[in-house]
Amino acid sequence: MTDFAALSDEQLLGLLRTEEDRLPRAAVDEFVHRGERMIAPLTGICNDLDAWMDSWAPVHATFILGALGGERVLDGLLAATHGSAEGRADEVVDALGALLGSIGPAALPRLRAQVLDAEKDEEVRVRALEGMAGAAARHPEARDAVLDEIRRLTEDEDLDPALRVESAVALLRFVRPSDRKLIGRWAKREEHSPAPRFDRDVVARFYEAGKPDLGSFLADWLDFYRDEELAARAVVRAEHDEDTRWAQAAWKEEPWLLKEIAGFKDRFAATLGDLSEAEREAALETADGMMKYLMEIEVRAPWRWDEEAADACLMEFFVEAWAGVADEALLRSIPGHMVRFVGFLHSEGRVDEAARVEIARVLEEDEAGFIQDVLAGPSVDEENPYVEETFEDEPEDDLPLPFVDFRPPAPAPRFTLIGNTPQPSEAPAKEGPAPPAGEPGRNSPCSCGSGKKYKRCCAP
Repeated sequence: MTDFAALSDEQLLGLLRTEEDRLPRAAVDEFVHRGERMIAPLTGICNDLDAWMDSWAPVHATFILGALGGERVLDGLLAATHGSAEGRADEVVDALGALLGSIGPAALPRLRAQVLDAEKDEEVRVRALEGMAGAAARHPEARDAVLDEIRRLTEDEDLDPALRVESAVALLRFVRPSDRKLIGRWAKREEHSPAPRFDRDVVARFYEAGKPDLGSFLADWLDFYRDEELAARAVVRAEHDEDTRWAQAAWKEEPWLLKEIAGFKDRFAATLGDLSEAEREAALETADGMMKYLMEIEVRAPWRWDEEAADACLMEFFVEAWAGVADEALLRSIPGHMVRFVGFLHSEGRVDEAARVEIARVLEEDEAGFIQDVLAGPSVDEENPYVEETFEDEPEDDLPLPFVDFRPPAPAPRFTLIGNTPQPSEAPAKEGPAPPAGEPGRNSPCSCGSGKKYKRCCAP
């Protein structure tokens, strides 16, 4: 076991990068023990935007600064509001309300100034607002004064409406009786929004319960270093490595993978004795397409299904059906065959029961909601809702901002999902192509800012 006390400051700081998400709690405790002299280098790491893009170091630096505490760490934590948004560091984004709130009322002037700074990104301003709410949650003696500050933001007609809505949401979490009327007005307004943050029913439920929802503000961000969390991340890393191995093998058509896929199909076929020959062939074709989709598009092992992947895969089938690849009978059978294949994977211990049930529900909803539209086909005056929009006539400034995706490059699909006709790719045979410039990965947050995954938002 490493003696962290024996390391120099430089060596200890180096661990923030080299240990990635495996840094142990004992190392964090050593930083805290060294105290004041570690604040400047940790703040520097939080200010390094490049580090947020490719390293765990600023995540650790933020959490350690929070543990050191006091107004002296505020520079670093405010830098983290920007860096975590740029680097999509969800671990930090989720904890910033608690981190900033831990400093208390002393942080309010700078937090409020950041909320009001129209030059900053909305997400960065929202994080500062959450820090104000965190201060109210973690310092009950100053709660009313802080909430009054947040209320003034809600009432500020010069403030961006999105920030005023977020201020109302923050107030709602405290269920202060004096704020109910104001919150209700914003809830009524939000009901006309295409993506409402809350509505009057939510407000009524909160106030009927009468219990503040302050859990995220009171959470201990150092739980990130608990042994159980370290073990859980180790499992995720192992799954990621396994997924990458399968996806790369699928792209290269390695013999071991072809043998494994054939084995899946043979065992699945053995469960289809109740189907006619045509139905059996359609079920196997669907299973083959599902496995190809999961490996080549989602970059996962062919059994790692969840409801979002199943939903997106079915949409891919529908796109091909619209393009004329599949006939009506095959199209109608696809959702049922997908459910059946997921059930087969469940029987082999590859998909858990909760996921199996949720996937079946999503596929049934998709079948009811989309299949008739697909079968009807596009009319003269109706665009195909499953075909990507083009923006040829729009000025370049209106296009989405580039988004950098740090997942392993997803191999391009080499076959259609329906049918076995090879579709040659223009990519080199030895390695998968990178995603198109400016386009996020399908599982990445959508660049439009909706907060949804790209594949469930602006993806074709």
